[in-house]
Amino acid sequence: MVVFALLGAVLAVVGGFSHNASLLTELPLLAAAWLLLLAGLVHAAGRLTGRQSTSYVLVVVWAGVSLPFANPRAEGDLIIASNIGGYLYFYGGFVAMLIAALLVPSRGPSWLLSSKPTGGGVQASHGVGRPPG
Repeated sequence: MVVFALLGAVLAVVGGFSHNASLLTELPLLAAAWLLLLAGLVHAAGRLTGRQSTSYVLVVVWAGVSLPFANPRAEGDLIIASNIGGYLYFYGGFVAMLIAALLVPSRGPSWLLSSKPTGGGVQASHGVGRPPG
């Protein structure tokens, strides 16, 4: 889990600074590429470990690191700008990552929907089947 948390932090820092670089056009192609990359990595992390929680760790850490990048500072600096590329990267990336995390199959049936009792207590025997004596 720690490795995926670090991966989420690194992706947020690198993506925050590079999502808005326009190569040849004014279209936010790099932000769209980041959106696909983030969703793919979240889904792959969940499939690799077989747990949805790994995907959620990646999403939460990425969002926690990226959120301060979207807030303006007193000096006026802003890492994730309020333009189409910034919106696509931040909001689109967050939604795409959540959808990718939800699409990771779980390992078994839900405890909420199973018919088995979940109590781990020991059942007491009240002498049923014992001869009196």
